[in-house]
Amino acid sequence: MNWEDYRAKLIIAVMGEAESCSFFEKYLIACVGWNRWFHQKKYRFNPLEKDFLGYRREIIINDVSREKMEESIKAVDRAFIELNAGNKKYNDLFFFNLSGKKPSTIFKVEPVIFDKVVHTFFRIID
Repeated sequence: MNWEDYRAKLIIAVMGEAESCSFFEKYLIACVGWNRWFHQKKYRFNPLEKDFLGYRREIIINDVSREKMEESIKAVDRAFIELNAGNKKYNDLFFFNLSGKKPSTIFKVEPVIFDKVVHTFFRIID
């Protein structure tokens, strides 16, 4: 899949997963998505459509949600640009969830704590 198609899917996933969250949290979720895309050959992640529950959410765009969709687009684009530019601050985020429990995965992971976010994020420990 080319990056433009993946970007479109990731925007939908971020909107579905984090519509009511802050821009920063949308950005972190976008970082998870792009990190998975950039490291797909190494880690062989499940498709975005399977692992990002927000992707499957039915989204109806209206005047109220338009701003949230625009935030999701900006978050996805900012994450892509910053991760491509070598920003290492969030380049190790590969999982997230709302439960706070470690994800069910073959990888050894540890939580990464951020203030004022509702999702818990995880990095892979090599």
